[in-house]
Amino acid sequence: MGDATAGFWGLLAGVVAAIAHNIAVRGHAIGYGSDLLASFYGAAYGFGISLATIALISMFTRRKNIEDLAGVTYFTCEKESNVITPRIWIFAGCIVAACIALNFIFR
Repeated sequence: MGDATAGFWGLLAGVVAAIAHNIAVRGHAIGYGSDLLASFYGAAYGFGISLATIALISMFTRRKNIEDLAGVTYFTCEKESNVITPRIWIFAGCIVAACIALNFIFR
């Protein structure tokens, strides 16, 4: 099996479960007191199915070596420097400005 087999199939199974739950709710096969409660249960079922699928597939796939996982996360990457560059500050400023603008737009 491929490198991201469990993640892909887990994501797909969770999305399909949530969609199937939504179709069952809209078809009145499952009844809830409100649409919000139906959405909550749909998300919970999708998440649970996703986790179960990932765990099941992971039991049957081979583990990766530690050397193969180097560089997967920020903390395992080789860093040239730990300095925050001006580019990061500009990006952070743009995000803050967008949040402030959206607060004024959607008042």
